[in-house]
Amino acid sequence: MSRNSWGPALFLGAFVVQFYVVSAYGSEPNEGLFTAAGWIAVVAMAGGLAAFRPRPLAGWVLVLAASILYLVGDAVLASLTDESPVVAFPSTADWIYLSMYPVLIVGLLIIGEVRPAGTRVRFDRSRLVDVGILGLVAAGTIGALYGTAAATNEFLSGSAQWVATAYPAFDVALLCAVAWIALPSSSGRRPSGASTFLALAITAIVVGNTVYNVDIADFVAARGGVAEAGWLTFTVLLAVAALRPDADRPGAAASAPIGWARARRTRTAVLATACIGGPLAVAIWADGADLRFTWFAYGAAAVALVVRQARGVRVVSGSTFATADTQRATTAATAAASA
Repeated sequence: MSRNSWGPALFLGAFVVQFYVVSAYGSEPNEGLFTAAGWIAVVAMAGGLAAFRPRPLAGWVLVLAASILYLVGDAVLASLTDESPVVAFPSTADWIYLSMYPVLIVGLLIIGEVRPAGTRVRFDRSRLVDVGILGLVAAGTIGALYGTAAATNEFLSGSAQWVATAYPAFDVALLCAVAWIALPSSSGRRPSGASTFLALAITAIVVGNTVYNVDIADFVAARGGVAEAGWLTFTVLLAVAALRPDADRPGAAASAPIGWARARRTRTAVLATACIGGPLAVAIWADGADLRFTWFAYGAAAVALVVRQARGVRVVSGSTFATADTQRATTAATAAASA
């Protein structure tokens, strides 16, 4: 398999997603194309893992298993829909979908712990803080859009209530897991291209889930729309990520570090985008929703962000902290002494 095969795969996947959405406009969506594209993406992903042997392989195998569970859930739901137009909730498909989430999250976290050979692994507390802030913003936004309504739906009880609550909770957990691997580390290590595509894939499925649940609440859900485009994009981008033989793969050159200052600026920009985009989405699409939990989550995120900016520190190891200015001064002193 070519080391550049991810490029044509990305182009072909984008074409398929666009064709599926456009062809569904004003007519019945091509369910066969949707299903075939998903399974072809799984085969491509398996081929990428076999050809490039990414490390840690266990994490990537779990991501592959999660994508298979997702497609099996689709197949089961389609079978249930053929038997009856009204499918009970939760159905067997829901349990399969929910089983996908922990498998995918564990796989992402394992992938996020990969380090270049010879690098000592240190727990990155500052990145954990940033992931926590993003998680609070995501929880507040998803809660306002559909999470709170699902958790407090008076027509649901028992297992249905738990399943309805689990979906938005798992979406938030997914975003936190992928933020852990996609954000630059405190050592300034640049995220790999595969990590970027994984982040885009998770974003796509969460957007698809959110749009679907908002449409369900408004009784306007339809096949072939933005939700299904997000779901199809999810499987395509997972395959593209597995087809990239970049820095996290054996034999590939390690990506050059971008430095702590630039890593911090990048992470601050991501946090700022989330803190602006989340409330903006709530203002546009969450009209009339119960926002008590949302304001609590946003308030906690704002406090954590203020503390983060005020301290301006990064964790070096254990409980040792150093500001960027202190690090520069120490580096300069060391260079002068060695000269």
